[in-house]
Amino acid sequence: TPSGDPGPSTTEGGAKTEILVQATMHLLRNDSTFGPEHLFPTVLVVDHLKDGTPLTSDQIAALSTAISNLSEVEFISDQGDCVTDDLRPTVDGAAIITLGPVTVDNNYATIDMEMWCGGLCGIWLTYALEVGDAGWEVLGTVGPIAIS
Repeated sequence: TPSGDPGPSTTEGGAKTEILVQATMHLLRNDSTFGPEHLFPTVLVVDHLKDGTPLTSDQIAALSTAISNLSEVEFISDQGDCVTDDLRPTVDGAAIITLGPVTVDNNYATIDMEMWCGGLCGIWLTYALEVGDAGWEVLGTVGPIAIS
């Protein structure tokens, strides 16, 4: 494209990577349980989807690049290893993000998201996204939302 932006990805893997990044950034910027102005100093991302599928090296690189513009980022293999007995992240002030599998149907996609920041600090939701000329964009949530 003239602006130098590669535009929306045309491969399935590239589209899923873009969806993971867009949904994660939307969650961090807009749907934090502390409000849209809050930035976590550290974001811990589980290195596999909720169904056990490992994130690809491209997905890890894209998520790392995007998140590092806001916060320190670290990929973890087990959320349980990063939570204290009183259910706080072991890294002070951190949020733990778990991504669900991406479901794509033509120009529409959904992804389950979880963000955990303490015993009474978490959100679980499903984002709907649509692809346009500029790429994948979060439309909003679909289905139930849980907030702790």
